[in-house]
Amino acid sequence: MWTWIRGEVRYSIQKMPDGTQYVEVDTDQDIFDGVDLKDYPRIVAKYIRDHFRGTPIQPGIIANRRSSNEYAGRRGYMTDDVYEAKVRAATELDNLMAISVLIADRVSDDGTHPEAVNGWSYYRTIFKVNGRWFEGTMNIMNRQYYSVFYDMKSIKDITGARSASNRITTGNVFTGSVAQNQTGINGQNGQNGVRKSMTALDQEYMDAVEAGDMETAARMVEEAAKQAGYKERH
Repeated sequence: MWTWIRGEVRYSIQKMPDGTQYVEVDTDQDIFDGVDLKDYPRIVAKYIRDHFRGTPIQPGIIANRRSSNEYAGRRGYMTDDVYEAKVRAATELDNLMAISVLIADRVSDDGTHPEAVNGWSYYRTIFKVNGRWFEGTMNIMNRQYYSVFYDMKSIKDITGARSASNRITTGNVFTGSVAQNQTGINGQNGQNGVRKSMTALDQEYMDAVEAGDMETAARMVEEAAKQAGYKERH
């Protein structure tokens, strides 16, 4: 699936032959070039603050300073490989949410986070980093008037489980589907998997998406893809 990233078209969101969507982590990966793993938290915290803080990564869900601190700072049980995959995936937070599947909603807080007055929502997401597959749970804190992306946890390497699905197909623009009987982040197959606008053209695209005019949005992506030399594959 093509995604709109600050005036460009990329293939971050893709689809397996069974229809399951995943994120190919390929955005801004050069920020990690030559950086030691111990310095990744600083790099990723700054990236989240600069690119996502205060903006909706999906309708009704924002990222803030706490998001960047939690995401970058909580390593816990993770191996180096899993932690590196998580950190690299930070450049795709909006796409990770766009293709995620709701697994639990409005779960009561245990008292640790009193600001989560409307509980927690949990979404499963799948992503691919440097040829390896991972699955994680996006933790969303539901505050009184809005929701906040808190962290991605329970990350595991599922490369072996996906070895039979390595032949990936790219779906039509905005027609990707999630697995049967599962609901995407937007309740409609994750059609809003786009980044916040940075130019007038981006704003026009976002206005079309927010107005539900997916015909115009799809046409804009197709035109941009053609100008960039892409050919749609099925």
